Amino acid sequence: MSRRGQFDIPLRRDATGRFLPWMIALMVYLAALALAAALVLSDLARRWDAGLSGSVTIQVSPPAGDKGGLDRRVQQVLGVLSGSAEVVDAKTLPKEDATRLVEPWLGQGALVAELPLPALVDVRLAPVPTWMP
Repeated sequence: MSRRGQFDIPLRRDATGRFLPWMIALMVYLAALALAAALVLSDLARRWDAGLSGSVTIQVSPPAGDKGGLDRRVQQVLGVLSGSAEVVDAKTLPKEDATRLVEPWLGQGALVAELPLPALVDVRLAPVPTWMP
């Protein structure tokens, strides 16, 4: 028979046993914080992934020494993409977008204008049916 107030675990015998419930409460609190942070980060990653899915950026390099060759290459890439059933939309991004991408590293000025920057093609892909593996 057990008396009232007697526990199976002898916590009252040791003076440090009175801190055990506080330590357990602190660990439960920290575990709940970690779980909440994991759920928030998981949701952020899911939304970020959903925003990126279905799009591809193609980089078309300029040929060495031929200024007009880049436009010809871009038209060839757009021709190939327009013939694909998986591509919904393909468009060439303005050169200013590529320039803005490298300006944080190189700064503004004539150096960026003189660089042979690649042309960027933004491609939107058709959604993949969920039943496909």
